[in-house]
Amino acid sequence: AIVAAIVLFARDGRKVKLSGGVAAKDWLIVACGYFGAHKCGLSALSYISFPMQVVCKSCKAIPVMLGERLLAGKKHNAAKMCGVFCMSFGVAAFTLLGPKKGGKEMHLDAQTMIGLSLVFGALICDGIYGPY
Repeated sequence: AIVAAIVLFARDGRKVKLSGGVAAKDWLIVACGYFGAHKCGLSALSYISFPMQVVCKSCKAIPVMLGERLLAGKKHNAAKMCGVFCMSFGVAAFTLLGPKKGGKEMHLDAQTMIGLSLVFGALICDGIYGPY
């Protein structure tokens, strides 16, 4: 990105707009949302298993739809909402109700709750930057 900026400035001078015409506030919202989702998701892996995180993150479309509704004013039709909920439910059911490997049962201890809180934070961040 830095090399591209240097080439653009060398070629076009000061009239180059590196923001692409998008307000800096919007860039900041997207960058912080993406960074928050990334860091919370990676941190959650220290507390919960990868399959559990997959189940939680498979619901990503739900907070994105909610963010589009609240932040962008977009209205989704019933077919889209039904599809998103069915997909999320299907992935969760397949992962949670499938055969258990290693005989491990899930327990809601403090460590799991921290991991689920971090995944929930990642989903909130997804809902914030998703509409952009």
